[in-house]
Amino acid sequence: MNDELNYKVTGLEQHAKGSITYGEPAVGDTVIVNSNTLTCVAESPSAGEFSSIAELEALIEALTGINSEVADGVINIVAAAPGAAGNAITLALGESNTGTMVVSGATLTGGVDATYTDAIEFSGINPEQVDAVIDIDALTAAGTVVVTPQVSMDKENWIDRTASASLNATGVSELHTTEPLAFLRYKIVLGGTAPTASLKINARKSA
Repeated sequence: MNDELNYKVTGLEQHAKGSITYGEPAVGDTVIVNSNTLTCVAESPSAGEFSSIAELEALIEALTGINSEVADGVINIVAAAPGAAGNAITLALGESNTGTMVVSGATLTGGVDATYTDAIEFSGINPEQVDAVIDIDALTAAGTVVVTPQVSMDKENWIDRTASASLNATGVSELHTTEPLAFLRYKIVLGGTAPTASLKINARKSA
C-alpha cells in the first residue's frame, strides 16, 4: 500500500526521432525519407533534388508529418506528432550510393503514445479524492503537457478521469481526482514540435 506518489522525470520525450549525417554525397546518390526519394545533383536542383545539406533539409522539412533542422553536419528529423506512429517513418539510402551519407536507422525511433507514472495503491477504504501537484521544471518553447489521472480496480484495466488543462509553461498547478478506486496513476502526454519536459507529480489521498 502506498497512499501517496512522488514521481519525477527529467528530459521526457515522446516524439520519434532520427537523423541523416550528410557527409559527402556523390552526384546521383539518393536518400529516401518516408517513401520520398531525394537525389543529390551537382548544382541547380529541381523538385526532389539537392546540392547542399541546407537544400536537403528544406526538402525534408516540407514533407508532411516531419520536422527537421541542421546541426553540425547532421539533419535531425522528428515526427511532427507525438506517439508510436512516428516510429513508422522510414529512412534509407539508395542501393547504388557511393558517397558518405549515413542514416540513423531504418525508421525513426523513440515515439511513445504516453508516459505513465507508477500506481498508487490505497490502503483501507478508497478515498473520496486524491490531490496532486504538478510541477513543471522545464519545457521547451511551444511545448505542452497534459496529465490525465487513470483509475483501476485491478491494476490492469484503466479508466481516464478528468485531465489537467494543457500546461504550456513552467510552474506549479493542482489536479484533483474524485472517486479514484483502488489504484490510481497518471498518464503524461507531450504536445508541440518535438517538446522535451522535466516535471514532478506529487499526489496523496485527501480523505
